[in-house]
Amino acid sequence: MILGKWRLLSQGGRPVPAGRKETVEFTADGKQTTIMMTQTLNNTYKFVDDQTIQQYFRDQPTSKYIVAVTKSDLSLACPTNQDLDVTYKRVN
Repeated sequence: MILGKWRLLSQGGRPVPAGRKETVEFTADGKQTTIMMTQTLNNTYKFVDDQTIQQYFRDQPTSKYIVAVTKSDLSLACPTNQDLDVTYKRVN
């Protein structure tokens, strides 16, 4: 259910400021594309267990997140840094 495009709602427990537009898209082949205003970041991800994803940037591991997902909402909680916790709303 993580697959698809998501709009950022909050980061680090704080709502996203008005005017900040950021989306992330997860694809079935393990690609993760983040669009922040005019910048695009292409990363990859993989599930390390049923509830945890490992993100990679240029094939180097970055953060691990515990995933909570419903049909319309996605939450990624970073156990090592709460400032990286994010919530999203499904775009389509």
